[in-house]
Amino acid sequence: MTELDDFQTLALLSSSTMKVVVAGPGSGKTRTLIELVARECKNYSAACVAVLTFTNAAADEIKER
Repeated sequence: MTELDDFQTLALLSSSTMKVVVAGPGSGKTRTLIELVARECKNYSAACVAVLTFTNAAADEIKER
């Protein structure tokens, strides 16, 4: 896991099956989402993980990582 702040870690470790992260630009939303996706792909088949993002830049970064 990369270095996450307290709020990012709280979002990552939430037991909720659906998560919404709302934060300002440059706050680490994409990094938090990528960590969550990586964790879920280790626990489940990647085919069982769905990700929704509102920017092409975030989608590209998720695909790349």
